[in-house]
Amino acid sequence: MTISKAASPLVYQCMFCAESIAPTDMDPCALNIIARIDRPREVQKEQMFYCHIDCLKSHSSIHPGNFYITDPNFSTVGEFASE
Repeated sequence: MTISKAASPLVYQCMFCAESIAPTDMDPCALNIIARIDRPREVQKEQMFYCHIDCLKSHSSIHPGNFYITDPNFSTVGEFASE
């Protein structure tokens, strides 16, 4: 008899508080860092980091009101594509 083992769910760790990120309405969030953004795509480098939206907002110098992504009326990627 073969026993199948279910894949473990991914566990994301916040880059700011180092705690795991439980799925919520806005979490987990990903920050995609692109080095050499002013240069051609083929010489750029990318790395993704994860965080809680609240940690990002509290550690950023950007005013919290500018995080329009947290507005419930802000379109999802799928909603935007179908508009």
